[in-house]
Amino acid sequence: MINPAMLFPSMPDHASLWSYTSSRPLSKAVEAELLGALEAFYSTWTSHEQKVFAQSILLESRYLFIAAYIPDGDLSGCGIDKSTRLLDEIARSNNFEWLDRLVVHFRDETGSVKAVSRSLFRSYIRDGIVSGETVVYDFTARSVGSLRSNGIERPASDSWHSRVFGIPPVRVAGT
Repeated sequence: MINPAMLFPSMPDHASLWSYTSSRPLSKAVEAELLGALEAFYSTWTSHEQKVFAQSILLESRYLFIAAYIPDGDLSGCGIDKSTRLLDEIARSNNFEWLDRLVVHFRDETGSVKAVSRSLFRSYIRDGIVSGETVVYDFTARSVGSLRSNGIERPASDSWHSRVFGIPPVRVAGT
């Protein structure tokens, strides 16, 4: 599992956080292009003429996290739109998409990451393929501090998935 305390070590807890998931694992060449383009973009990124400080992390060759902040300020919608336009351009030129938030990501019994529709995830729960012990990805953190506190991966019984999909809590032996 990913150690969230090690993510964005030079970013303050209050830095904003955005997560994006590619429709497929990215090749090393596309990863390099994506991260290189973002680094170049960050060197000139501004919001209302204020410098934006930002960093990116790409996990599992498909989960992109961008942390950004303006000292004593907030990023504007227009400032955020600049980054999403760049991400959309990179995705288009490399034949992948950024998935919507309705896709559920989890690790199967072999440890492989799966991305499925909510309806398929619900059927996996019903069929016993997914349980409260299944490791799911939770992309709800909106700040670096929240990411550090809550992480990205957790048992389904300890995430929003439990509430939304009615996943029963994990039973501890002897209780």
